[in-house]
Amino acid sequence: MVKVVFEPDGRRANAQNRETLLKVAQRVGIAVRSECGGKGTCGKCRLQISPESAVTPPSQAEIKHLTAQEIQMGYRLACQTVITGETDIQVMVPPESRGTQRRLQVEGITIPITLRPAVHSVFIAVPPVDPARPIPDDERLIEQLHQYYGGKRGYWIIPLHVRRKIPGSLRAAFGHVTVTLWNKRILLDVAAGDSRNNQFGVALDIGTSKLVASLHSLVTGKLLAVAGLENPQIRYGEDIMSRLSFAATDPANRLVLQNLVVDSINLLLARLAKEATIALDNVYELVVVGNTVMTSLFLGLDTKHLGYGPFTAPARGPFDVSSQALTLSLPPQANVHVLPCVAGYVGADAVADILATRIHRSRKISLLIDIGTNSEVVLGNRDRLTACSCAAGPAFEGAQIEHGMKAVSGAIEQVTIHPNTLEVEVNTIDAKPAIGICGSGVVDAVAQLAEVGLLAPQGRFIEHPTTKLLHDQRGKRFVLVEGGNTEVSQSPITLSEYDISQLILAKAAIQTGYKLVLDQHQLKPSDLDKVFIAGAFGNYLNPASAIRIGLIPPVPIKRVTFVGNAALAGARLALLSRTHRLQATRLAKSVQFLDLARHPDFNQTYTSSLFLPKEVLG
Repeated sequence: MVKVVFEPDGRRANAQNRETLLKVAQRVGIAVRSECGGKGTCGKCRLQISPESAVTPPSQAEIKHLTAQEIQMGYRLACQTVITGETDIQVMVPPESRGTQRRLQVEGITIPITLRPAVHSVFIAVPPVDPARPIPDDERLIEQLHQYYGGKRGYWIIPLHVRRKIPGSLRAAFGHVTVTLWNKRILLDVAAGDSRNNQFGVALDIGTSKLVASLHSLVTGKLLAVAGLENPQIRYGEDIMSRLSFAATDPANRLVLQNLVVDSINLLLARLAKEATIALDNVYELVVVGNTVMTSLFLGLDTKHLGYGPFTAPARGPFDVSSQALTLSLPPQANVHVLPCVAGYVGADAVADILATRIHRSRKISLLIDIGTNSEVVLGNRDRLTACSCAAGPAFEGAQIEHGMKAVSGAIEQVTIHPNTLEVEVNTIDAKPAIGICGSGVVDAVAQLAEVGLLAPQGRFIEHPTTKLLHDQRGKRFVLVEGGNTEVSQSPITLSEYDISQLILAKAAIQTGYKLVLDQHQLKPSDLDKVFIAGAFGNYLNPASAIRIGLIPPVPIKRVTFVGNAALAGARLALLSRTHRLQATRLAKSVQFLDLARHPDFNQTYTSSLFLPKEVLG
């Protein structure tokens, strides 16, 4: 028996020797295109697999449809690829081969902003060359910049690619040019004519499982387009530690991970530009957030020491790097600004969360929880902020759950168990037939099972005559959807005691985090004015269910606020306002980092969190 993991859905399947990957994908509900019905003639069922040694060599049909370079990169046709060994297989289903798209969270909290971007442009007229005194083109340009800024003699940096454009631009429009600058110091561009309205920037959140970006006018601040993609690094591990291990094995592997994310960012940039009908040549800044591992890999930094205690970040930041240095498809000297991190596992995304929720400006005490594979917890107000990182793992993405999957069409996202009849009602994403259950659905199911008395605090089922429990070699399993009522199989969709234990482990990590930061401030949940829940997963949570299982503190539901992709919202603030960018740098240095692993009460607190609460706040 071989385990096959299909990404980016996170679906797992047990497969038999001599079975094709297309058959396995169809059996577990992964919609892989196959217009020819698996005959190998259409070439649409492209997958990227690892390791290649676990399957048959490329067939003649694959050699026909795939280039030698693609085959070298691990691309295969699902209908032609036969499992031959006993090695587990990782499969990435690219967007062009998929019939379903994962739901991506791009919206986030919005707050008013005073526009003050680092990139701005000026329109000046440079006089023609005086034959009696032929001053070089760049000097004449600089002289006009001096005059524009009131005669102040600043120091300008002119990159080589901009110097190359100056002569032609000056003569194309009789000396009338638009000069684009970064922080009034570095010339990013010199263009003929008045192009001051063509100044754009992009905010980008590099998540462990996905990339989300938004395009903005730097003149008006207006949002022009949004786009998202799965993080292709997932093929080297769903969790951060797996990718760190891969990167540490060989310095070349770090470059592999960097190139994967850069290629995806370039694809995102192209999509944004196409949607907004602008030229990428006019995108002059990219502001990036992400956890410390993601931003470090993006920059190509050495992440080896992030993989073991004391989990030291290679650098705090902030970073300002040219687009050219990172091989991005922007103007060569476009600035890439990466917000700073707080510590090894409290990254720039947490700093952006703070910016977006403005808890650093409030007198009242707030708790911020960004729920994900690597979750962050921040507590405090304008006087004091404390942050910690919680290794929740990928259970909230549906991983490690037998019928778990990511938030794609057909995934169960809401579960209701009627207290009198114990009948189960499920809602799926896009109202499609059920094919599995995503993280929010698992939280709902566990909370409902506990609420109607079918689940003990330790996560064990309580027998009841009318419950739909299956007993087999895998233990007890609760039936959510009967066999024959699913999209892909006659088998039922179930939740096992093992599945529940995986969710309890994940929630215990976060619960330990917020309990210890509350203790650090000598506060109780009742002292909290607001509980902000950030992240794509958090945005679809039922707050009552989250409180019922202990994922968030027991507070009145009216105090819980979902802020969506707050990290992207914070990146947007830093893109459009130098004031917020400076504030981010100050926050990264002033936020107190609480190292949970070294906390004397960690083990006791974590152990006590490995149970479902017996009582919750009404």
